[in-house]
Amino acid sequence: MKSQIRLILRNPQLPYVLIGNPACIHSEITSRQIITMKRETLFKYAREHYKSEPEFLWRNLPGYAVLRHHNGGKWFGLVMNVPGSRLGLKTDDVVDVLEVKVRPEHSGSLRKKDGILPAYHMNKEHWISIVLSGPLSQKEIHDLLAESHELTSG
Repeated sequence: MKSQIRLILRNPQLPYVLIGNPACIHSEITSRQIITMKRETLFKYAREHYKSEPEFLWRNLPGYAVLRHHNGGKWFGLVMNVPGSRLGLKTDDVVDVLEVKVRPEHSGSLRKKDGILPAYHMNKEHWISIVLSGPLSQKEIHDLLAESHELTSG
């Protein structure tokens, strides 16, 4: 029987429990830290460009954060940590996604790109999920967030 390590990363916004072989635990921690950095980078961008602070509205979902317009309260983004299998991915690992609103005529072609999925939580015709650890560049993510901000401003 292989020895197992139970390691709990204490982060109030992203509670993870990693269980694994001691030889693999370092790479697992590193991959989780990368996801956290991307999430924090996105929050920093939203703060600087849209004056939006992430709001953690649900006690039972501490990894879910809403991005709202600073003057109207409408959502333009939703960041969630979701098991990959719930998104149709071939993994049970927790994945950070950003949901943004897009023009309905663009949603189909966008979903053909790697790293973009049908919305997990919102209306699938108008919203998409972006895998933050996926192949999209920061610029592509920022452009989609800007479009969502514009589409939800009215």
